[in-house]
Amino acid sequence: MVSLGMEKNKIVRLVVSIFLFGLLSVGYSQVQKIKVLDVRIEGSERQDIIRTSGLTKGDLISMDDVQNAIKRLWSRQLFSDVQVEIEKQVGDGVFLLIRVKEYPRLITEKFLEFHGNKKIKDKKFEEDLALEAGQVVSDWAVSRAKRKMLEMYHEKGYLLAKVVPETFSSTQGSERVILRFDITEGNKVQIKKILFKGNTGFSDGKLRKQMEETKEDTWYRGADFDEENYEADKILVLDFYRNNGYRDAEIINDSLYYMNDLKDMYLEIALNEGRQYKFGKITFEGNSAFSEDELRQNLSFVEGDVYSQEELTKTQQERLGNLYYDNGYIFSNVPWKETPIGDDVVDIHWFISEGKPAKVGRIEVAGNTRTMDKVIRRELRIYPGEIFSKDKVARSQREVHMLNYFSDVQIQPVPAEEDLINLKFTVKEKSTDTAHMSAGYSERDKLIGNIGVAMNNLFGTGQRLSFDWNFGKYYRSFQISYTEPWMFDTPTLGGISFYDTKRELSYYQPFEENSRGASVRMGRRFHWPDNYFRGDWIYGLARYNYSNFEDWYLESYPYGIASMQWPLTISSFTQIISRNSFDMPEFPTRGSEFSYSFELAGTVLGGDSNFQKHMLSM
Repeated sequence: MVSLGMEKNKIVRLVVSIFLFGLLSVGYSQVQKIKVLDVRIEGSERQDIIRTSGLTKGDLISMDDVQNAIKRLWSRQLFSDVQVEIEKQVGDGVFLLIRVKEYPRLITEKFLEFHGNKKIKDKKFEEDLALEAGQVVSDWAVSRAKRKMLEMYHEKGYLLAKVVPETFSSTQGSERVILRFDITEGNKVQIKKILFKGNTGFSDGKLRKQMEETKEDTWYRGADFDEENYEADKILVLDFYRNNGYRDAEIINDSLYYMNDLKDMYLEIALNEGRQYKFGKITFEGNSAFSEDELRQNLSFVEGDVYSQEELTKTQQERLGNLYYDNGYIFSNVPWKETPIGDDVVDIHWFISEGKPAKVGRIEVAGNTRTMDKVIRRELRIYPGEIFSKDKVARSQREVHMLNYFSDVQIQPVPAEEDLINLKFTVKEKSTDTAHMSAGYSERDKLIGNIGVAMNNLFGTGQRLSFDWNFGKYYRSFQISYTEPWMFDTPTLGGISFYDTKRELSYYQPFEENSRGASVRMGRRFHWPDNYFRGDWIYGLARYNYSNFEDWYLESYPYGIASMQWPLTISSFTQIISRNSFDMPEFPTRGSEFSYSFELAGTVLGGDSNFQKHMLSM
């Protein structure tokens, strides 16, 4: 058995005195370099040692060269000992000996052993340690493995676990070893209590609630200790103080200790709260784009409020920062200075560096592999040459989303020349076309089926084309529609549709039906009451003819549709006023939608039917 503790105590040895003696004996005590006549290796058969060391036959070397050679060999983590000695000297040169002792390597099979582990399986250790057969067993590699094992135990709450590594010689020779880990797992440690000292402004319970991950052990929840989470939670406690006026609060010290059974952990945090401050005078400097009153209206606090670091940051980033950013001052900076006045007041002075309002330079569209650039660009609410506006950028993103051609729309502002900013719209296409086809056969209905296609982004132009055909022994229908959302490159929608339906006498229907019709549609976006409104106007003309009623139907429904004068012609006009402010066409998270439609048939429009229809939907 070879103890790794002994290996750790070995050091790199350089026989300085021998080297200096060699220099002096040749009479060159004032000369800094000496010639290498030859170099020999002892303790290893590796052919690259001389090349790695940099000590080459014929070179002139100094003490620094020798020291650097040892450092380079040592850094390879292959040797537990490295020495450079002078074997002999001849004239003005020396013969060097590099003596090394190699670390052993792991045997080829079953090279790891674990003893004392119950909570973590051998296989889990083997996977996570990533040690391989034949690997060099250096002090560094063993130390890393031990550290990893302890981390695994700590993650499971076994904070007192101990790991002792050892190497054992094998039957494959002294240079091949087995690496063994003797493990003492100990008890699983839970946080029994979190205690605070020096807190008068808030109770222990209030402070404990600020800690997100570090909790006390209860019947319904465990409480493992994690050092990283604990450090983060201490910062949350201090943030809570500073957001409630205690800007000088600090943690003086903290400690942890265990009960005698080594199962329960106690955390104790000592605080210095300091005084609770309030906001004093609030002043501004450097503002010209907005008046002081406008800036004050965008603050999230007023004079006399309890001091809060969070409110200061919120005001800087979301209130004042967005005020300038939304109005094109994207290069503005809004730092502040705090000046304590008296014992419990802090004056706030804002140093505003506005810069110049940025204008939009180029607008680039990327990622649209199918949809034409102009289909995207015509939806934008911001244009080159305009003052940059965050609201317009966000609205442009929303409008491109509402096309429902893309699964994602990202906008990246790219600073260009002075006072210019380019915008890059990157979209990710999604499938917008649908097609369906079905067919069946029965003894009564014979062959029946349906074929339909909907192209919602025809050839990437944004146009929509759809048709649907249903057929069977007693029934046949066909409809087709076409829509151009931007006629003449203006936000004016135009569309047309046709349909034709025929039903024969059957088990399902005691009369024949023949109907056909067409409609023309126009639509326009409004700017009033706001630019989420639009109007659509539809004129439709249809002819319906029901005939060849069966006798039983005539007898049962003498005053039904059979008593009407067929065929009938319906001429109608429909107006739809709608508003849609949803942020997404599918699964919206904010916004609203409503529409009001009014349909008038007959009267001045002609036809055989006269009626009105009103519909409101929200």
